[in-house]
Amino acid sequence: MTKQNILNCLRKINSECVKVGKHKVKITVADIIWHQLIELESPATNQKNKKRLIVILNSRGCSYAIKGKGPCFNCGLVTASNQGYKVSPKDIAKQFNKIINYYNFSDQNIVELDLFNAGSLLDNWQISADIRETLFTQIATLDKIEDILIDSRPEDITKEKILSIKSIIKNKQLWIGIGLETSSDIIR
Repeated sequence: MTKQNILNCLRKINSECVKVGKHKVKITVADIIWHQLIELESPATNQKNKKRLIVILNSRGCSYAIKGKGPCFNCGLVTASNQGYKVSPKDIAKQFNKIINYYNFSDQNIVELDLFNAGSLLDNWQISADIRETLFTQIATLDKIEDILIDSRPEDITKEKILSIKSIIKNKQLWIGIGLETSSDIIR
């Protein structure tokens, strides 16, 4: 399958049905979520029996890459996104709700949540301020979560956005990965 075929499939996913066994199943953007639970056993941090949940929500993807400035040299996430096609806030919320309902955060001792979107979580073009508030409000209710990790391009990180998130998540730690590959705009 060529890259163009994959892109075409992603673009049509809201309206197409796929065959699963003998049945046709409608797949929507809200159905496409990547997640993985990982043990956090580290002698240095004494994190025995604690877990980290990594979630990649399906979104428009990185505006830097899609709007023609990128993608960054070492980044392949643009192909994991919806290639610029808008994903409704309702679908993003549905994706996250599926994760919240799938895992038992208390019983599984999930202490870290890594929330990604194949782009910059603080870019309003990709994830609106309203949906970010909804996501972090849900995360704030997860008592066992101590650390939250997100990715963002540096230009999307503002004091207002950080203060807004911190006011919602209170005492939980917020970590922001910026994925710095180089400080040179020529190489980037």
